[in-house]
Amino acid sequence: MEHVFQLCRNRILMGRFRYGPNSGQSHFNCLPSIKSKIKLYEETNNTEALIDAINYIYLEIRYGTNPNKYFHATDDEDHASKKHKW
Repeated sequence: MEHVFQLCRNRILMGRFRYGPNSGQSHFNCLPSIKSKIKLYEETNNTEALIDAINYIYLEIRYGTNPNKYFHATDDEDHASKKHKW
């Protein structure tokens, strides 16, 4: 898990060097980018696309523009199917 988080942090840092900080932009609509990156992974099998999707998901959770978004922890049966249980 730490390996994945380190890859995510690396990409965020490189983005800041390339594009500058997003301090002027406090809200994002990342859903199109999330969907695009997942589709790209399905087409190419390149996990870099998944790392990018994770970062877009982070931005959506933290700064997303959906006015109705919320977090509510649910029972495992609600989000982990029997097929994919650890």
